[in-house]
Amino acid sequence: MSQLHEIIYASQRSPGLTNARIVDDIVLPSSRTNRDLEISGCLWFNDHRFLQVLEGPRDAVEQIYARIEKDTRHHHVNLIGHLAIEERSFNRWGMRALIGEHNSELDELVKHYLILHGREESRTTNSPGVHRVRGLLAKMLRHENEAGTPTV
Repeated sequence: MSQLHEIIYASQRSPGLTNARIVDDIVLPSSRTNRDLEISGCLWFNDHRFLQVLEGPRDAVEQIYARIEKDTRHHHVNLIGHLAIEERSFNRWGMRALIGEHNSELDELVKHYLILHGREESRTTNSPGVHRVRGLLAKMLRHENEAGTPTV
């Protein structure tokens, strides 16, 4: 059994929350906290939604997720994946932020999971959706790295 654990969730962004506040109040403090807890991850967001991957020691990941569920900067938090993993996908970042204004495929996937919010079938452990989310985020990161886009 792997000591690493991963949680992926989607949520709806609260009205009035600016991109600057997301970076200053969520991404930067999370990067420091996550490094201390040996958590890595990626936060994708657009004007309406969040999608986040957290990976690291199970207790630490679950502790952070419990705080996230109570955070008023978003609502309709929907767990997409909650599983043991063998290796990290985002090991270079305590918290990598991606602004998803131009990724309709990922936005549609997040919207799909938010529509399922509260239904039993949306609480999955290892569905194709989990792998698709991870793959789309990895593709976006590769594209940004090749383009030389600065890391947030």
